[in-house]
This record gives sequence, structure tokens and C-alpha cells, in this order.
Amino acid sequence: MTKICALSDLHGHLPKIEPCELVLIAGDIVPLHIQFSNSEATIWFLNTFAKWIDSLPCDTVIMIAGNHDKLIERASFIAHAVENMTNFKLIYLSGTTYEYVAENLKHYKIYGSPFCHKFGNWSFMQSEEWLKGYYDNIPEDTDIILTHDTPMLGDLDLLPPSQWNPKAIHAGGKSLADAICRVKPRYVFCGHLHTCKDKYLKLDSTEIYNVSILDNEYKEIYKPLYLNI
Repeated sequence: MTKICALSDLHGHLPKIEPCELVLIAGDIVPLHIQFSNSEATIWFLNTFAKWIDSLPCDTVIMIAGNHDKLIERASFIAHAVENMTNFKLIYLSGTTYEYVAENLKHYKIYGSPFCHKFGNWSFMQSEEWLKGYYDNIPEDTDIILTHDTPMLGDLDLLPPSQWNPKAIHAGGKSLADAICRVKPRYVFCGHLHTCKDKYLKLDSTEIYNVSILDNEYKEIYKPLYLNI
């Protein structure tokens, strides 16, 4: 068995992580109050975040960006700089894959994407038509999909009424859902929709989890997800 930890939507919150082999972070990393400041966000990533990565009791951390990570959209080399600073304990994915070899020598092909369908005007947002072509590049033998967007499947993406949507709505990505149904990975970890935290869907052989750790008021009230896979 391989113990993993999955979490998303940190927005500057860097929680204590239990000992495990692999940590998966599904985007929205930078603190909200500095998300539009290139200089402050750069210092935070290269100092606070890199030190936190180094301190984690795990072998590898795989990260994607999210719609609030404006700096990474503008300057992806910052994420690669953190990779170097942590001696590649951190692996940054953006429409790319990484093959993780666990202590038991099991191999897991992990695909990561920061993109979301358009829902407001934020970073890494594209039309469903664009995303359909983008997700066509997910390898068929992918074991884990790590994505910031939540797929439009079941009630995974069902948002309750709020100040942003007077009525309950499905706010997930259709092209992402189609890609998951095509690839059929073993696991999908996503975020983006805070109030959908801990929603779970078993779809044939695929398990899908929303792993946000903040609520809609950006308070850290949820725990990271731990799984033995």
C-alpha cells in the first residue's frame, strides 16, 4: 500500500501533514492578499512555501496551480525554481505527467492540470471547446488525474445557493468530465469549489474526490484527505 495525502485550495494556509509517501496539491496555493502582487507572491513561494515543502514528512510533493495563482500563470519559472530549491522534492505539473515510484516499487502515472472552464475572470480559465482539445492529450494509461477544476459528474460540482449564485447550480467542467470518462484513471483529486469538499463519486473503476481545505469564507475548516492506495 502507498499512503498519500491530497489537498487543494490552500490560499496561503500551510497545514501540518501526517507522515506519508506522496502529497498531491490541486492548486490555489498563494495567499489571497498577495495574489496580484508579483513581488510579494514570488518572495512567498521562494521562501515560505519552499521551506514548508522541505519540512513535509513525505518523499515527494506533486503540485498544480489554480485560478488564483496569477504569478504561476505569468511566470511558471517560479514553480520550477521551487522545484530546484527543494531538490525536486516538489514536482510541478501543467498539462504534463510524472511517473511516481512508491516504496513498494508500484508505479503511478500522474497527470496534472491547472485549467478550469470559464467561471468568472481568473487565471488558467479557458472555454470548454479549448479544454476538450487540451484534455485529449491526457495519456490513456494515467493512474491519477490531479486537476484544479471539478468535473461535472453526479453532484460533485453542485453548489448550494450563495452570494454568487442565488440558486443551486452545477459549476463543474463538462470537457473534464468527458476526459475522465474516457481515460478512466484510478483516482481523480480536484478542488476549486470549496463547498464541495469531501464530495466523493465512484464512477466504474474511478474514485473522484474534492480535497479543498477551506470553506467559502476562506477559513481552514477541512482536513487533507489521506488514502492508502
